[in-house]
Amino acid sequence: MVDDAPTPVHLSKVLDGLAENPALPAGLVRRLVRYRRGFGHVATRADLTLDLIEEILASGHHWLLHSLALNPQLPNAVRMRLATHTDPAVRAALAARARDAPRDLYERLIDDPDTRVREYLAEHDDVPADLLARLADDPDPKVRATLARWWTQAPEAVRRVLLTDPVDEVRAAACSTYYARSPHPVPPPDLVTGLLADPVTRAGAVRHALLTRNWPHGWLVTPTTRFAGRLPSTRGSRQRCGIYLPEIPARTCAWESSAAGTRPSRFATGSMRTSSRASARRPAR
Repeated sequence: MVDDAPTPVHLSKVLDGLAENPALPAGLVRRLVRYRRGFGHVATRADLTLDLIEEILASGHHWLLHSLALNPQLPNAVRMRLATHTDPAVRAALAARARDAPRDLYERLIDDPDTRVREYLAEHDDVPADLLARLADDPDPKVRATLARWWTQAPEAVRRVLLTDPVDEVRAAACSTYYARSPHPVPPPDLVTGLLADPVTRAGAVRHALLTRNWPHGWLVTPTTRFAGRLPSTRGSRQRCGIYLPEIPARTCAWESSAAGTRPSRFATGSMRTSSRASARRPAR
């Protein structure tokens, strides 16, 4: 009976599977391009013929052109034509997937008026270094922050520009605990003191600080900090590793009261907790 027939797979899923099948005949590829109008992955196939590419370019259909721009196997001549397209989304898609492209393409895109295009270029490691260095002075801080996060092996002159950027977001990306690519950069030694004094770069700079007994630690004391403003004695493991941490003041080890009775603070030492349990077992007089 018809009612017992299984529900067929959705047509769009079938077409997506066909679009990614390398054995699909050229005639069916053309039909899929016309039928899907850019949806799916048919325009990203590596075996698109030049006449089919010309047909896509002449269509003027947004999603079809956007899908074509995401194709990493496009001839360089086609890429150059897409780089001058009036739709910024098409140019952004081109910049996102362009790899090992000729210098002429990067030179055209590096000054693109759309911020997304320049952000995508800032993530590339195959863009010529002199072109990437121009993004360190980009008028949009998002582009500069992206460059700082991705170009971890930038020349020192570029890193200095990013580390001293007037925008917090850019400095935080240039001196951070996380980068998009390894190896992580090391700030110039003469900038470390200033980076430690900057709240947005402090976490990233502290790993590069020279920790000695006279190490400046005043910035550790804030209204919400529990640490004291003095360095402890150099004993135990702290002496062996050469790192001096601020002491916890006695007030943080004080007893806390609760509705269920008196209990030690979570900052209390082991001996204080032992004493607490002994007091709890002691009979009342």
